Formats: sequence, C-alpha cells, structure tokens
Amino acid sequence: MKNLLVVLFIVIRFTSLAGTNPFQFLAPLPGSKGHDVNRNVVLREGRLLLASSITADRFEITGSKSGIHDVTIRLADDGKTVVLLPVRPFTYDEQVHVSVKQGIETIDGDFIGSFSYSFFTHRRYTDAEQEDFRRAKYVLLRQELLREGIDTNAMSDAGDARDLADCITIDVNDNPSPGEIFFDAVNTSVSNPQCMGYFIIKPDGQTVFSHSTTIPYFDDFKITQRGYLSVFNYAEQQIEVLDSNFHLIRKFKPTNGYTADNHEFLLTEDGHALLIAEEDQVVDMTVYDPSYSSNATVLGTVIQEFDASRNLVFEWRSFDHVDITEGLHENLTYSFIDYCHTNSIDIDADGNLIVSHRHLDQVTKIDRHTGEFIWRLGGVKNEFTFLNEPEPFTYQHDARRIENGNLTLYDNGDFHPVKRSYAKEYALDEVNKTATLVWSYAHPDVNGKPVYFFATGSVQRLPDGNTFIDGGYDTFMDDQPNFWEVTPDCTIIWQLTLHETKNVVSYRARKFDWNPCARPTARLMKTSDITSHSAKLAWNHATNATLYLVQVHEKGTDNWQQLLTSIPSKTISGLLPNTWYEWRIKSSCTNPDTVSGFSEPKSFKTLDARSELAEYEMIADVFPNPAADVVTISLHESAEVSYSVRIVNLPGDVLFDSGKISGDLPLEIPVSDFANGIYFLEIMANDRVTYYKLAIQ
Repeated sequence: MKNLLVVLFIVIRFTSLAGTNPFQFLAPLPGSKGHDVNRNVVLREGRLLLASSITADRFEITGSKSGIHDVTIRLADDGKTVVLLPVRPFTYDEQVHVSVKQGIETIDGDFIGSFSYSFFTHRRYTDAEQEDFRRAKYVLLRQELLREGIDTNAMSDAGDARDLADCITIDVNDNPSPGEIFFDAVNTSVSNPQCMGYFIIKPDGQTVFSHSTTIPYFDDFKITQRGYLSVFNYAEQQIEVLDSNFHLIRKFKPTNGYTADNHEFLLTEDGHALLIAEEDQVVDMTVYDPSYSSNATVLGTVIQEFDASRNLVFEWRSFDHVDITEGLHENLTYSFIDYCHTNSIDIDADGNLIVSHRHLDQVTKIDRHTGEFIWRLGGVKNEFTFLNEPEPFTYQHDARRIENGNLTLYDNGDFHPVKRSYAKEYALDEVNKTATLVWSYAHPDVNGKPVYFFATGSVQRLPDGNTFIDGGYDTFMDDQPNFWEVTPDCTIIWQLTLHETKNVVSYRARKFDWNPCARPTARLMKTSDITSHSAKLAWNHATNATLYLVQVHEKGTDNWQQLLTSIPSKTISGLLPNTWYEWRIKSSCTNPDTVSGFSEPKSFKTLDARSELAEYEMIADVFPNPAADVVTISLHESAEVSYSVRIVNLPGDVLFDSGKISGDLPLEIPVSDFANGIYFLEIMANDRVTYYKLAIQ
C-alpha cells in the first residue's frame, strides 16, 4: 500500500508539473524577441542537480525554419544551472522551441517535470542597418552633446599622448586619505588631442603607472574584488584583466551576439565576472506614435554573468523588462535612440544587483536568481517617496551600496532646473519605500557658475568616511576642477584639475591602496635551454620585487628544491633525464617589506640522455649499478674521442671529476665515502653530454 502511494504521488507530481515552468531562471525568456541567431539557452531550477541525469535526450531545441539542433550541454559550477550550446546557428526570423523532458533529477531525489517554451530570433538586418549599428554610439554621443549645446566639430576620433605631468595640476593636497588615484583621461579636442589613457598617481601627482592610448573613449580602470586590475580595450572591444605587473592574464567578451560595453566590469572573489553589453535592434517606433520613425536604431543594454569556468549563468536584457518610452528625456522621433543606458552594477549585501540606468533616471535592484526587479528608484516607474530631497537625481552614474547600508550615486543633474552636479547619499527603507537624502555635495561655484558635468563621473566612500569624487564630462568651463576628496562636512582636502579641462575628461576615478609585492606573471614564465640534466628558467620583473625564491621539484613529489636570485632568471642543474618537473616563484619586496604568493606552477620535461648523444649511443658500460665501493666505467673501444667523467648529486654539486681520459681505458671510481642515494654519472665526449643514473648503497 505504501509503494502504491509513492507511485501515485509521483504520477500526481509529474502531472501537476507538466506544462508549467519549474525553472527559477530562463534565458532567453519565454516569448522574448529579437535574439541573435548565435545564442545559447540557460536554465536554472534552483537546487543542486544530479549531473548523471542531465543527458542529451532530456532536451530538444527546434527552429521553425532550421529544424532540430544538436546541443553541447554544460552544468555550471554552481551545480544548478544548465547551459545548452547549439552546435549550429539558428535561422533569422524564426521561432525557436525549447523542450525539457521529464527526468532531470535533483540531488535530493526530486525530478523536474517536463516544460517547453519558445523565443524568437531577429530578422536578417540589411548592410545599411548593420552599418547604423556600428556607428550608433558615435551618433548617440553627438546627439547628447548637441542637446547640451556643445560643438561636435570639436571632437576627434584620433590622437596622441604626452607625459602625464603635463596633463594634471594638484590644486589642493591637505592630508587626504592614504592611497593612489586610478583614473582614465580622454581628450575630445581635434586641435590638441593629448593626455589620453589610464593612469595611477600619488596624491602629490607623482606618476605610479601611465598607459597612453590614441583611442578617445572612456575607460573603467580599477582594482577588482580579486585584487586584479581591469580595463576596457576599445581596439579589441573586450574587457582585459591585468595582474599587478600590468600584464594581460584574461579577456572577457559578452556572448549571444552582443557587443562589449565599457561602463562596468566586476570580478568577484569566487571568480564570477559580471559585465554590461549592448544590443542593437531596429524598432518600428510608429507603434508608439505615428509621427515617430518606422526604422529607428534602438540601443538596449544587457547584463551577463559568467562563472569561473566561463559558463553564462545569468542574463538580463532591457528589452525584456523596460519599455522604450520609459526613456523620459530621449527624443523618440530620432532615428537613433539610447533609451536605457545602463552604466553601473553593484552587488548588494544579499547577493542581488544594484544597477544604474542613466537614461531612465533610475536605479534598480534586480534579483540575481530570476532577473526580475525587486525595486525601482526614480524614473517613470519609481516606487519610492523621496524625503529631504528637493531635486531627485537625473542622468545619474555609479550607484553603490556602502558599508552603512545607504546608497551613494553621482547625480549629473542634466535636468535639474539649474544644472549642477552632486554626489549624493540616500538612506533607503526598502519596506516602506522611502529614500531619504542624508548627505550631498556639490562643488562650490567657479567664477560665479555652478559646477556641472553632463555625463560620466563617480562617487567613492572611503574607509575613513571621506568621499572621493570624479566630476565627469565637462566641456563647458576651462577652469572647472575634475576630482575632489571631501570630508563628511564637505571640506575639500584634495583636488585635481586636468589640463585643458574643457576638453580632457574622465569617466571614473577611484582611490585604492596600491603598493603591491607582485608575484611574476605566470604566462611570461619561460623554460629554455632544456637538456637531460639542466634548464634555464626566466620570468618578467615583478612590481617592487628585490629577490625571488624559485622552487623546483619532480612532478608528483613534495621535495622542492629552493633557489634564491635577485635577477629574473636562473639555470638549474642536477635534473633527472626524461623527467617532468614543475617550478614556481614568489617575490620578496623591501618596499613594502612583504612577500608575494607563489605564481602558478609551470612544467617542463628534461631530455632523454641518450637522445643528446645519438651517434655515441651506449658509449660506456657502468657496473656495478647499484654500487657500494667502486664503480667501473668501461668506454667502448670503437669510440675514437676523448672523454671526461663526473659524478653529480641531485642539487648539482660535482663530487668527482676525472678530467680528460683516453676513450679505450676502463675507469674505476671509489664511491665508498659517498652517502647512499641517487647520483648522476656525466660522460662528456667532444662537448656533448650523456647521463646515467647511478645508485649508491
């Protein structure tokens, strides 16, 4: 009777789940449109899955035009998310049907019921439409500049660089918080395109690091949560992760046909990467108003998250969640529309995402499990009541949850009655939906004019309670400063002005403690001149390193040989022939007085001793081996060369050296005083060496 009840329960459970959505997260969303033909499918049930139950016969993906698609299946690192990668692309303008069949099992013994849904790919875009996509950001920026009354003919698409000392002035330096300043700089002037790149400076203006660029676009240059540096490479359209030596170690691009975006990149402690991407669609805007364009290029934004194994585990598309008409200040009659413009992501204390959407005048909290809004602050669909706030933020940047639980952001103030930019801090009551302005800072007027930056900018609350601010995109006042550090009572204790401040602007600036004892870059660790008994190890100089500890061992053992060197290379000897070795390095630094962690290990294999002297193969007989008192070397009579014989221990010390001897004489070597162990017998003929392994016991 009990077994019958169990069977009946399972039947009822499967019946109740059939046709319903058992998944916590799906990408693409059911019924969503406009997808690229090269995209994957992501499904997350929310519980740990039994990997053996996730088989190809559990899934079926069929295009209405392209037919059935074979897929590669991956279970993400979380053990909950399944990624389906179609082997071939879908077809343009088709419905794609995804079917999940009954039988996927969770590790606690439950079964996921059957479910199916559809999404749609976009039509094939014309060459002219694709060209519009390529130039959309350029056109949209010019539209925004024209709105501000800025002469777009003063902008450049090229430039050169000069020394950073010629590009900045430190106006105030009155005991600021410790740390170095990370920032980017862009020059929009055709007549004098200088001072472009990303930089690290000390508060007194001393350059710590300088990377010049000729591409005049904005960068988010910073230290990630994992301690690596990140920067956006416009030439390659990718996010690059650098180590403490400023060497490239990883690259990130969005998937599913989206374009990389420079506004934000997060690399978390667990190795997850979050980025913003861009999605262009051709939209018939006449559905909103007959006077609008029937063929507008509309730019949407996408958030993607990848786990440490590069599996896509989360995706959020503005086109799925935000209506185009929510872009309150966008001119919807234009042929190019950037209605959302997502420009920052922050991970909240509960793991969900706090996201700034500039063109919505809105900050949102997005459920990282489902992709749904938890709340929306500001904009057309604002859910909060603003308290103590005479001018709610407009066209904001850089929304962050800070340690006291409040929210900071940079209010550019494009649509305030009097244009002025502010750093702001709000106390959020997420239950009663109130946002109370508890602190704000606007730079004092300069020459009787409000200090205003119509775009970009950032706010960083420092550990001591001070606030570090990047004003952003200026172009209005030559004498307007750019970066400040202010105390809680709004006293300026540090200030920097970019030269030609009307043209040289910055996207974001941050302050970090930066004096690393860096380990060498693993990808630049090289092994060369490998023989059967030796190898040359070389690596890059590591930041602040004055001494290197090199460790070498036979792979699979714990017997590390330790070597010290002050230069970034070392030749090691006394190695076994035809054997795999591993080596790794750590740095020691006097400023600061610290040591780094070890580099990732690198491997190499020594040569076979006989292969090094093929024409003299078997040039000697060695007996007895193992030896106790005497070992005899009998050289072959056919060898008409001179030889030398040495015995070398594992660390490479020479314990016996015969000097040159005749090739037809046997040689007896006393070994009774040698410690028991393994040695190398080195026989050199005409400057070529062969080795024998010699055991003494």
